[in-house]
Amino acid sequence: MSIQSEAKQGIPIVYGVTGHRDIPESDVPILYAAVRDFFRDEVRGKYIHTPVVFLSALAEGADRIAAHAALEVGCKLGVFLPFATDEYLRDFESESSKAEFRELLTQAEFVEIAPRLSDTDPNDRDQAYVAVGVAIARYAQCLIALWDGVPIEKPGGTADVVRIYRTGVPALRPMLDDIISEPECGPVVHFLTRRSSNPDAIPIGEIGLRQFLPPVPSGRTSEMAGMSELEQSRWDKVFSCIDRFNEDAASIPPFDNGHPYTTRYLMPSSELASQWPIEDEKARRIARLYESADILSMESQAKRLGYLKQIIGLTLVAVIFEQFYSGPFALPVLLAISIVWALVATWRYRKIGSNRLEEKYLDYRTLAEAARVQFFWHLSGLPDSPADHYLRDQRDELEWLRQAIRAIDLPTKTSTPTPSDKIGIQIAVSAWVKDQLGYFHKNAPKQARLDEKFSRQARRWFFSAIGMVLFTVAFHFCTIAWMPDIDEMVIPSLPVIYGMLFAISGVIKFYQNVMAYQEHANRYRKMEFYFQLCNNRIERALEIDDLPAAQLLLLMMGRQALAENSEWLLLHRQRPIEVPLGG
Repeated sequence: MSIQSEAKQGIPIVYGVTGHRDIPESDVPILYAAVRDFFRDEVRGKYIHTPVVFLSALAEGADRIAAHAALEVGCKLGVFLPFATDEYLRDFESESSKAEFRELLTQAEFVEIAPRLSDTDPNDRDQAYVAVGVAIARYAQCLIALWDGVPIEKPGGTADVVRIYRTGVPALRPMLDDIISEPECGPVVHFLTRRSSNPDAIPIGEIGLRQFLPPVPSGRTSEMAGMSELEQSRWDKVFSCIDRFNEDAASIPPFDNGHPYTTRYLMPSSELASQWPIEDEKARRIARLYESADILSMESQAKRLGYLKQIIGLTLVAVIFEQFYSGPFALPVLLAISIVWALVATWRYRKIGSNRLEEKYLDYRTLAEAARVQFFWHLSGLPDSPADHYLRDQRDELEWLRQAIRAIDLPTKTSTPTPSDKIGIQIAVSAWVKDQLGYFHKNAPKQARLDEKFSRQARRWFFSAIGMVLFTVAFHFCTIAWMPDIDEMVIPSLPVIYGMLFAISGVIKFYQNVMAYQEHANRYRKMEFYFQLCNNRIERALEIDDLPAAQLLLLMMGRQALAENSEWLLLHRQRPIEVPLGG
């Protein structure tokens, strides 16, 4: 399968499930229909360009009811287990239950044993169920809970998983700055569900009814007025953004791009790329996300700059005709022409907004850079995801970027033998650290030169305008007394000239401000320093075979690159293209 064909599979929306095992048999068809209809109408029916992955531990009861319902409407199944399969089968008494479990495993996209949390007893069986709940909560963007709503404090139980998911999922690798960052959490779709051991908790007429439970990080209360509606709207936008990206990615025409790891210069050479197996499904998945995001970002940037240049040209034409109208030729037709060109400029500006070019350029560029970091972390043997370290406090329209990169980090169906961590680290150093070092070293002075070039041009036009103003004053002073006829003929035209010169100077500064050359130069110099420092220290670590130190350096370098990219994203979101008209 080509990388473009694989890309059409898209970034998935990921749901997980938790729920009771002891569900009355009479309630099963009701709950099955409720979950099936939810996925069919509210997920698959709304986000038609996006695959849906459903995560389950396949325990008896809720896990299997929801899994069957999700599979019926075309969702993909991912399985996290608390133990190895043979050990887990001991949880199921009947042969029919074991057979159902084995059958569902054959339909799974992947089967993974959930890693135990740090500082827990490996012999504690309850901690295995906590680990599987945390694993599902870590990857799921929304959790399905078939629950009676009773907050029983049993480790790994339904109430415990719901609480963890809504208040904060334990970090894979806790960092010091997590203390001041919001915990990772998400919303719960709660289906009212009875238990055989407590059938009176839910009235019969309410079985299968659905409630939206918003995340409540940092001890916030969910009772805040309108919070549930606001959070539901926010997560709808997250899923809509993922769906829009998948729609755009599916429109990329197929082409022969050779080795998937060299696509869009993810790796600088085929020779380097050949050192990592092409059969590594996760590496290919990340590479195709990088390719799609990079292509779409560059397309949006090219269209955005094209519209920007058109806006500038149309604005200048509008100003010229307005100046002629205000000066020697006070003809209504000139004012009308100026207004028409200004309206055309505004129309072109609105095209940027209606096509979301600014938003797509920034968001897709950010997604591509996060995929680059994730790719080389994966090769280096790091289990981290950029979602653990990136835009943690941006719980707004940027949330979808973190959720997208998290979804791409899901386990794969097959486990491909990969080279040693040392080889992966060496590839990362050559293809990422050194390559990015060269890029920033080359482009920092280039951006500074462009900034100085536009500043110089803007100054020339501005001081030319000032000179023309002074000339107008002097000319008027000299001619008003001795050559009034010449003064009357020439003076009305001079404000047109210096007005146009001021306008050209302003437009150049506007373009310079939008392109942010100086800010880029400063960022590139900073990143050049960080990559140079990282390169030097990793080389010393590799010389003495200190692989953990080299991995830690790559982790910290990736975090720094993500932080720099976040600053770039927020900078440009604060500087959208605006029509350069006004007083």
